[in-house]
Amino acid sequence: MTRCFALLLGLALATLMACSSRSGSYTQIARDMLTQDRSSYPRTLAEVEAYPYAQLGVRLDAGRPGIAVLAEYESGNHRWVAADGVTLLTSPDGWLLEFLGADQVARSSVDEAHSVAALAGQTFTRTVRTSSEPVRVLNCSLSGPETDALQLLGRSLAVQAFRESCAGESGQSERVIYLSPSGRFLGLDGPMWPGAMEMELRVLKVPA
Repeated sequence: MTRCFALLLGLALATLMACSSRSGSYTQIARDMLTQDRSSYPRTLAEVEAYPYAQLGVRLDAGRPGIAVLAEYESGNHRWVAADGVTLLTSPDGWLLEFLGADQVARSSVDEAHSVAALAGQTFTRTVRTSSEPVRVLNCSLSGPETDALQLLGRSLAVQAFRESCAGESGQSERVIYLSPSGRFLGLDGPMWPGAMEMELRVLKVPA
């Protein structure tokens, strides 16, 4: 995890500096990301809105939060680049589909026809494939939505919170998936599978 997070910060730094000539000076913001005393995302709301790319706040386990930028669209999904070799793929309707770290690839899939909201109140199977471990078949259920609010960069966002509970051979896990009132992915809290690292994702600037 420490190696992945160091890479995450490294590419975010490089990305911010590379884009500074086009979108204002972000050098100081990039340097701020490397400070040791950081409990919140290293940008203000005004800085996020001024930056020309959609952005995803990322925290892995208890590490300091960093920022990924939207690199490309893949069949309608969003590829976020957080570091050289560290990327995430999310669907607009709520699923974390892939996490690619420095030493591991993890892909998660459910029935493609179902969004998070469409599976609320149901049980389903989620399959997780990693590069270094056996395939995991998880028996999951999804409850919600519950009306909630995310406090993010000094603003309060109205969200629908869905609670996903999954069980497999390695135990049980739970995560909360946040969608906007219109059903767009805004973030999640929790691991990809039982025993995996904790993740916190927050969409700081929504893709177009």
